Amino acid sequence: MLASIPCQATVFALRSTLNLFFDRWNPREAVIPLNTLWARLSEVFSSFDLVYRPRSFRHSFYFCLPPLATHTMAPQPDVTISRTRMEEISLGMVLLGVIFSSLLYGIMLTQTHKYYQRFKKDPLLIKLLVFVVLILNTFSLVFVGHASWYYLVTTGPRIRSVWSLNVEFALSMFMSAISEIFLTCRVYKLSRKNIWLTAPLLSVALLHFVSGEVAAIELMLLGKSATVLSAKVPSILRLSSAAVCDTAIAASLTYILHSKRTGFKRNDKIINHLILFSINSGVFTSAISIASLITYVTIPKTWVYTALCFLISRLYATSFLCS
Repeated sequence: MLASIPCQATVFALRSTLNLFFDRWNPREAVIPLNTLWARLSEVFSSFDLVYRPRSFRHSFYFCLPPLATHTMAPQPDVTISRTRMEEISLGMVLLGVIFSSLLYGIMLTQTHKYYQRFKKDPLLIKLLVFVVLILNTFSLVFVGHASWYYLVTTGPRIRSVWSLNVEFALSMFMSAISEIFLTCRVYKLSRKNIWLTAPLLSVALLHFVSGEVAAIELMLLGKSATVLSAKVPSILRLSSAAVCDTAIAASLTYILHSKRTGFKRNDKIINHLILFSINSGVFTSAISIASLITYVTIPKTWVYTALCFLISRLYATSFLCS
C-alpha cells in the first residue's frame, strides 16, 4: 500500500498534464495557452502536496527525500548551543593553541630530520634524548588534539576539565626539564665547571619540573571537578620558575661566550652566532612563560594561558634541537 503511493502520485500528475495538454491545444494555431497550463499544473501539484507532502514539514525535505520518506520521517528540531562570551573566548584560545602548536610541531620534525642527517657522529646519549623529545612532543600534541576535540565538540554548552589536558601538562614538564638541564650542563662545561654558577640554574630547573608535576597531579586527582584556579599556587610557581630559569640560562650562556672572544674576526663571528642561538633559545620560552603567568593571574577564565602553555611545550623541543 505504502510502496504504491509514489507511483500513484506520478501517474496522477502525468495523466492530468496530458489531458490538459490535449484538451487545451488548438491544432490550427499551434499555440499552447501557457497561462491556463500553468494554472492547471499549479492546481494539480498543490492538491498533490496536500495529499502526499504535508506542509508542516520543512521545505528542505522536499528536495532531499522522496514523498514516502517525507511522510514517514519526523522533522528534526534545531539544536542551538548557547555559550557566554567568556566561554567563546576560551574555546577560541584552545583552537588557536592547537593551530600554532601543530605548526611548531612541523618545525620540530624538520629539525629532527636535519639533526639525524648532519650529526651522525654525536654521542648516543644525545641521539636518544632527541628521540625521547620527539616521542614526548608527539604524544603531547595528540593529547592537545584530544582536549581540543573534547572542548569544541563533545562537551556542548558545558566546559569541564578533561584528563588529556592534565597529561599534556605533565609531558610538557619532562620536555622542559630535558631542555633546561641540557643547557645547564652546557653552561657547566663552558664555564669550566663553575659549580657556583650552575647550581642555582639546576635548582630553579628542578623547581620548575617539580611544581609543574605537582600541579598536573593535583588536577588529575580532582578530575572533572577541577577548575581553572584549582592548582593556583603550584601553577604560579611553575610559570615563574620557568621564566627565571630560561632567562638565567640565556644570560649565562651569553656572558660566557662573550668573555671567550679572542679578537680574531673569524672566531668572533662564530661566537656571535653561538650567542644569537643562546639568546633565541631562552628568549622565546621565557617570554611565553611570562605572558602565561600574567594572563593566568589577571584573566584566568579566558584560557589564554592554556593556549600559551600549548606553545611552550613545542618551544622547549625546538630550543633543545637548536642548541
